[in-house]
Amino acid sequence: MKHILMVVVLVCLLCSTASAKLEKGIEAYQNGNYTEALNVFIPLSVLDVTEATDYIDLIFNQGVRLFKNGENENALSLLLLLEKHGYEKTRPYLEQLADRGLDVFERKDYARADKLLLPLAEYGNEKAQDRQGQMFENGLGRPQDLMAAARWYKKAAEQGNVHAQYRLGSMYREGKGIKQNSEMALKVLRLADMQGHAGARNTLGLMYLHGEGVRENLALAYMLFKKAGDQGDAQALYNLGNLYLQGRGVKKDVSIAAVFFKQAAEKHVEACFTLGTLYKEGEGFSKNLGQARVWFQKAADQGHTEAAFELARMIQAEEGGPRDKAAAALYFKAAADQGHPQAWYDLAMLYSKGEGLEKKSSRAAQAFLKGAEQGDARAQLELGRMLEAGHGLATDQSKAVFWYKKSAEQGLAWAQYQLGRCFEQGIGQDEDMTEALKWYEKAAEQNLAMAQDSLGRMYAAGKGVPKDDLHALVWFRKAGEQGLAKAQNTLGDIYFSGKGVQVDYLQAYVWLSLASLYGEKKQENDLYELEALLTQEQIRDAVRLRDDIRKTIR
Repeated sequence: MKHILMVVVLVCLLCSTASAKLEKGIEAYQNGNYTEALNVFIPLSVLDVTEATDYIDLIFNQGVRLFKNGENENALSLLLLLEKHGYEKTRPYLEQLADRGLDVFERKDYARADKLLLPLAEYGNEKAQDRQGQMFENGLGRPQDLMAAARWYKKAAEQGNVHAQYRLGSMYREGKGIKQNSEMALKVLRLADMQGHAGARNTLGLMYLHGEGVRENLALAYMLFKKAGDQGDAQALYNLGNLYLQGRGVKKDVSIAAVFFKQAAEKHVEACFTLGTLYKEGEGFSKNLGQARVWFQKAADQGHTEAAFELARMIQAEEGGPRDKAAAALYFKAAADQGHPQAWYDLAMLYSKGEGLEKKSSRAAQAFLKGAEQGDARAQLELGRMLEAGHGLATDQSKAVFWYKKSAEQGLAWAQYQLGRCFEQGIGQDEDMTEALKWYEKAAEQNLAMAQDSLGRMYAAGKGVPKDDLHALVWFRKAGEQGLAKAQNTLGDIYFSGKGVQVDYLQAYVWLSLASLYGEKKQENDLYELEALLTQEQIRDAVRLRDDIRKTIR
């Protein structure tokens, strides 16, 4: 009897405690504090306290109402709270909220998407985890963080999310956001391959193609590219084109390569550029400059720098279609704005000439400067000329020499000549005949006539070197044979007066008459005197020699 009494007392105490807790839970519910309410109601529902279960259902119904009203974030907060307490009815709604988050993500409203997807990702939804990876990898709605991207992809991949497996495998392969590991890359990419992911198949193909973590296997690479290509993967189609273009694992066939490039081209800008190159060069392929322009334009209009540059050059040269100065300028500018150093040079030349653009030397100078800063030797040379002459910007001879030197060091003959001239004449720096001779020689060895003539002058005058008439004659002759009138005139004077050589009126006539043909007018009296000193037969021989030299001048 005593024991029964104790049990009754205990039950009464429990009921009293449960009642007190229930009241506390109800108060929390009425105040909108659902977390505290559920912390009370869930344990009571386990004790079969019906009223507690009813309140849990009321909270669930509130979440459903919010869901139906489109109050997604509030609905998610309530339903996740219930899910964490093991309330299974929430799961279909959570899946639908995930789909809503994915839809917002696809509309590129990343801030709103994140409010739905981040809580779901933290809860364990693999689709939400994959999108978190994408947002961190690509800096969508937040700063790029490759380590965070890899962490989220790993979570989703472990749940079988195929896109996350593909991206995680790629990150392992490249060592982006995670330590490079070819073995892990292969393992994860193969999981995605088993689920039919085209991108993963293409990446696996690349690994077999290059022998990354596996033995090179061109046949398997081809098979993987083909599977992915048959699924419409543009990168795989492009890779197949390259196999045929290079003859790797298959017989080289440019025509078949072009078929794959065309299939890829709709979604692959590099394929468009490659087709343009094939049509332009016509190597193992039917050359068609009109088609080259078409494909270069497709690539250029998608932001391909080299394509814009090639297209501009073709338009300017009237290759494959009419010349359009404005269009050429447009594409040169597009290439230049994307960082193509040679395009800056061409754009500057258009500003200088006023072709397709307003003629403006100041803009030409700025374009030359940008090209020069990016290392284009021609732009460096032209910028030096403008600085020396004060054309388009303030005269600055020391800066001119700086840019001449930059260009000369890249081997541009005209820049080497200009630098030599500055050293010889003390322009922008102190005179230095040794340096002048050095740079003239570099340019002369590249057959620049002006440099050869300058070397001739230095040897003739003994500037920076011992006076050497024979050496001078050699360099004057090289310059004269390239059509430089002043060198031809000097040669004529040397043979006429016998400066360092035996007098030779016939050779004097050859070179002075050549100089006259190439624009030098100083020698008319000398030619008149020579005609008196030479026989008619000697004059005919001189004319024949002169004409033979002219034929070799380009």
